[in-house]
Amino acid sequence: MELRKKFTSAEGDKERELDVKVRGLLDALFYVANKPIDLHKISRLLQLDIDNTKRILHRYMELFNNFMIGVKIVEKNDYYMLKVTDEYVNYVKRFMRPPPLTKKQLDILAYIYVKKTVRARDLRDLFGQRVYKDLKKFAKIGLITKRKERGELIISIRPEAEAMIYNDKRKKIIKENKL
Repeated sequence: MELRKKFTSAEGDKERELDVKVRGLLDALFYVANKPIDLHKISRLLQLDIDNTKRILHRYMELFNNFMIGVKIVEKNDYYMLKVTDEYVNYVKRFMRPPPLTKKQLDILAYIYVKKTVRARDLRDLFGQRVYKDLKKFAKIGLITKRKERGELIISIRPEAEAMIYNDKRKKIIKENKL
């Protein structure tokens, strides 16, 4: 028997074939991806040209989205991603994985951890203007708290972030350098 499996669309009128290995690759890719995936990257992974990749992706999306209820694969401007449907987001929000942090972002969190509270402008002076974008990301995923105090933005770390830093050597390095 070939490594092909037959799938029937939800309407039951068209029989579709999708190579099991390709389906497995796409399953794994969408499961591990934490951001939208460019069509060109998927094309390289599948070792196919763009047109065939797009055709296979749309067939895969049709099968996947007809079968799954709580998650869907969506496409926007040739970027594809697995998304929790709006109906279920509020139920699973606390279980969602935060996006990975860069080394610099972990250093910023470690600095805030050591200082306990720090002014946003002090972070800007140390880490550059981009720190405001990082702080917005940290607040969105619940790693820091922000409050205004005498017109200044004060940042403090939440317990969820402490676990990320505690297991990291950054805390020790920052304490040694007395930052």
